[in-house]
Amino acid sequence: MTPMRRENRTRLRAKVEDLLHVLGDHTGHGVLEAGASWKRSKRGRLGANHVRAHLAGKYYVAPFHPKGAWPFVVIDVDRHNAVQEAVFPKTLKTLQKLLPKSLALQSSPSKGVHLYVRLPPGVSYADGALVLRAFVTLQKLRWYNAGARGRPLRTEIVEVPDQPVRLPFGQGSFLLGSQKALHEQLDDLIAFIQHAGHDDFDKARKYVDEMLHLGGHSPLVTRRMLLDSILAEEVRGLSRLPLENTDPWQKVITKLPAPLQIIAACGIPAYGTRHRWTRVLVERLADLVPPEDVRSLMLHWLHNRAHVSEDWELDPALVEHQTVTIIENVYKKLRGVPEVFWKRIEQCIGTTYWGVSRARVGSHDHAGTGRRSWNSQFELEDILRTAFFIARRFFELGRRERTVSSREFGRIVGKNDARLMRQMVVGEGVWLWQTGSPEPGKRSRMYRLTDIAWPPMPGPRLFCPPTRDA
Repeated sequence: MTPMRRENRTRLRAKVEDLLHVLGDHTGHGVLEAGASWKRSKRGRLGANHVRAHLAGKYYVAPFHPKGAWPFVVIDVDRHNAVQEAVFPKTLKTLQKLLPKSLALQSSPSKGVHLYVRLPPGVSYADGALVLRAFVTLQKLRWYNAGARGRPLRTEIVEVPDQPVRLPFGQGSFLLGSQKALHEQLDDLIAFIQHAGHDDFDKARKYVDEMLHLGGHSPLVTRRMLLDSILAEEVRGLSRLPLENTDPWQKVITKLPAPLQIIAACGIPAYGTRHRWTRVLVERLADLVPPEDVRSLMLHWLHNRAHVSEDWELDPALVEHQTVTIIENVYKKLRGVPEVFWKRIEQCIGTTYWGVSRARVGSHDHAGTGRRSWNSQFELEDILRTAFFIARRFFELGRRERTVSSREFGRIVGKNDARLMRQMVVGEGVWLWQTGSPEPGKRSRMYRLTDIAWPPMPGPRLFCPPTRDA
């Protein structure tokens, strides 16, 4: 390592604006002082004073809440524990072989490494991070099984955080393999961010697309498929433990995807994954039960499962507070479907459903095609649940018009029946109207809410499909 001479730090501080200029847009910032934890604020992007103090080695700073397209994503290879330390050399060597055009820096005195991967124009930090997380997961680089507590103890050895990591060239940070002065190394990093190609990311995205068969899906569906694949890999090898008959999760656990059934029954499976699993669990519960039930189920889960979580072991009260905050944030994003509007949708779909039923009495053929009629093919409950989630996404995005993929129509009944479900949900176009055909090679069409559904109406909102009276 090149000694951190005084003149290096002095010249580094002169490059504050250069470093700020190559960062993507962001609305918040984080500060890490010696002996403390990260303090993050959602308001106030990084300023010159923050970056100047970081480059002077006084404390570390990081962008927070990235907005819009970003020029890079960082893969984090840590050395915080004995397992990570033991596999670090091989892990880093494999990553650099897979992504040879990316740039590696030591991140801090702990000697972990940040690998900077350039993104193509128009890709957000979150989307880029999700693709690269899927890539390292599919390459079997994220996890190492150490084994403990009578079940596999998984250690995450490669992370791709959703948020940008600490800035480079703070205390203990430098370009791996470079003998240049620190201010010249910073020039090299800036040149990389501004001018390097994005071949490594393109290669990773192509690999993920081919492995997971992502072609032709909308961005929303693609993100869900990526996340589902990542979650399934994280619990591979773990078995779902049986629940007591009196456990409140008995009513919902079988309605969750298989990976989440394991987490719901067993708890957090690995250090460093608590926040991610908690959020995914809350998001899926929000599709099944009302907000008050989500809260009670999550608190029961916290206090009645064997979590592999250092935070839970050290400060349960803090983890409980953070869990409640995650629940609140999920519902802020969902927004929900206005109750008045939902009653109109129910009426529209019910009219179509029972009208078709009467027209098809005594026939199991659908329009002479050899397919069963809608009433034979689907339960009314399935049609209503499909319509609810499609409608909720309109209000979540705050848009009257958007693409709706075939996967959304097949969410409840499966992809083979998505076309038939689409015909039933859209019906005569009373509440939802198709405004555009799919592009070549795509499966998503453009749809628009009609006047009975827009603009959003004031009053109570529903966040999950309501239970209908028998």
